[in-house]
This record gives sequence, structure tokens and C-alpha cells, in this order.
Amino acid sequence: MTANKHFWGLVLMVIGLTCVGLAICSYISIKIFECRQSHLPDHTTGYTHQVVFFEDELFFEGVRLVKQNSLQVQPHIMGGIVPHHLVASQLIADFFYRLTNQKPKTIIILGPNHLERGEKPVLSSIYNWKTSFGVVEPQRNIIVQLRDKKVINIDENTVSSDHSITSLMPFLEYYLPDTKVVPLLISGLMDQSQINKLANHLAKVVNEDVVLIAAVDFSHNLIGDQARQKDQITYHLMMTRQYDQLRNLNNQYLDSPSSIIALLKTMELVGATQSDLIYNTNSGEISGDHSVGSTSYFSIVYY
Repeated sequence: MTANKHFWGLVLMVIGLTCVGLAICSYISIKIFECRQSHLPDHTTGYTHQVVFFEDELFFEGVRLVKQNSLQVQPHIMGGIVPHHLVASQLIADFFYRLTNQKPKTIIILGPNHLERGEKPVLSSIYNWKTSFGVVEPQRNIIVQLRDKKVINIDENTVSSDHSITSLMPFLEYYLPDTKVVPLLISGLMDQSQINKLANHLAKVVNEDVVLIAAVDFSHNLIGDQARQKDQITYHLMMTRQYDQLRNLNNQYLDSPSSIIALLKTMELVGATQSDLIYNTNSGEISGDHSVGSTSYFSIVYY
């Protein structure tokens, strides 16, 4: 009887030690995974997003029209506003073409978080971006710096699944193949203090080698005259820096007030006080159909 007690006591002790060992191994594995995840943004040179928001006919038509227009390239652009809607491919191509002489080392792209996914107001990606023309590399130094300052959070899935930024990657690689990117997906729920914090940090890195772009579409689902009226109001507020009024505008005016305000405040901080309105049009004017709801676009450069 005593022998049986000792036997079962040993069995229970072995089982207990085994469970403890498994728990310890599991804990260590979790900590190793968390450690790897926390350092992932510094060491992910081999990871790549496939750009899926690309329409080759619209892209090459935009490129063709830009070549046809024989544009004068402007030097020393510090920032700009471009569409992310691929119907406006000519405007996007035009903007990136204007940077070809300048050849900035980095483009920072602000774009709306359309579905308001993710846990932070500003999200970024540290991965490469594979396009039909090559791979766009991220500027990891700036991204990690912003992350470490708690300005942004890394969220690969959310950033890669929103067209506001990814739709520009083919244009960036086509016109500026040696330029790196800092993609920043911007929540529409940011308050003014959060936008100011972002602009203050962006102003520390923006210069002639680092250009800031807000990839924003303007009035939505309005016919021509209505779209033009809304655009006039929005343009006036942008030119006069009326930030409170801009923040209160809805999707009938623009899809990312936060991105526009962050851009404008950054331009103020870096002294880019001049601007040129290159385009203001809408999808109805581009397609020739003025009877249906359209999306409107601005292309503006700041220097």
C-alpha cells in the first residue's frame, strides 16, 4: 500500500513538473514572439506587399497625357495634394512627373483611413511595395523614428488594404524609382492636438529631399455644378488656413480633412508658404458624363 502511494505520488509529481515545464515553454515562446514583433519594424527588409489597386489602362493613359502636355518641371517642391482615385491618373502622373528633376530621396504620403480600422489614429507600414514597375522601399529610419516617438503605429494589414496610399505606389516607382516611401494612413477622428503633434514631427524631416503628399479626394457623389461649388468652399478654407472649418467638412467636400490640415500645418512650419493650383476637376469632367454623381480632385504644389 505504501509502495502504491509512493508510485502515484511520483506519477503526480512528474505530471505536475511536465505541466509547469510546458507552461514555462509556452510563456517563453510568447515572449520571444512579442519581442520579435516589437522589433519587427527594424528588420523586415524581406517582407513585401503586393500592390493590388492598379488599373493599367488608366495608368498608361495618364502617363501618355502627361508626356503629350510637355510640362515644365518645377524644382524644390516641398509638398502637395493629389488624388488617390485612379480615374484621376493624369493628375497623379502629372504630380510625380513634376518631381523627376528634383528626385527626392523620400516621399511621405498621407491618406485617409477609409474604414477607420486599426488601434491608433496614424498607421504605417514597414514593408516593401511590389508594383508592376519594381519595388518601392520604405524609408525605415523615418518610420521607426515616428513609431518610437509614439506618433504612429505599425499596422501592415490595414495600411496595405486601403487604396488611398497603395494606389500611388506604381506612380512613385514609375517616375521616381530610387525614391523611398513613408506611408501614413490617417484617421478622420483625429482631434486638433493630434494633428498638431503629427505636423510638428513631420516638419522635422520634411525638406527638399523629403516631400510630403496628401493623397485626398474631394467632393463625392455630386454632379458637376454642385461639386464645383463645394470645391470653391474647400479651396478657400485651405488657402486661408481655416482649420476648424476644414475639420468640420464632411464627405461632400473631402474625404480626409485630417490629412489636409496636417499637410498645411507642416508646410507652414517648414516655410513652404507659396502654392500653385495645377488642377481642379472631377470624374464627370474627365469622363464627359456630367449627369451622374462624381468625385472631385485637386492637384496643388507647395514650395
